[in-house]
Amino acid sequence: MYLPNTLQQYTVDQYAGLLGAIEDSVARQTEIMRFNILKYSKKNVYFFRTLNHTTDVSIKMMDYYPFSKEDSRYMSALLSQSCQESASVSNSTCTKLKSGYSGNKQTQAFMAKYKIESGTEPTSYATIYAVSSNYKSFIITFRSMLNRKYNTFIQKTIVK
Repeated sequence: MYLPNTLQQYTVDQYAGLLGAIEDSVARQTEIMRFNILKYSKKNVYFFRTLNHTTDVSIKMMDYYPFSKEDSRYMSALLSQSCQESASVSNSTCTKLKSGYSGNKQTQAFMAKYKIESGTEPTSYATIYAVSSNYKSFIITFRSMLNRKYNTFIQKTIVK
């Protein structure tokens, strides 16, 4: 996995310890729920975070699942619905900025980017990639206070 060198990897237990430091109670509960879903689901999960806490990254390995452009439309709709539901619970708004699919017979990639705004918290961005390549699949989520493009990291990633 090719990731920005500013990210530090955390074990599942280390990352769980960081969750208690989230000041906003709704944001903390939302992140604990997301963490538990990732932690207790099948396959490995990896957590990364920048030292200045502006960007969190989670990587969820999955059973191999090649997908099509049509499948990516369903993924986009499901992610948008999930983002809207999470936003309504936390009194914020979720706006899809873009989504797209790129693929061939060997590698398929889907990306969706959302802007999350709240009256009490700084604006943040969630960029989600689903990738299937070389008989492996994973979902990588970048959550950041910065509106960055991560496509180059995904393009440099070779699933072995």
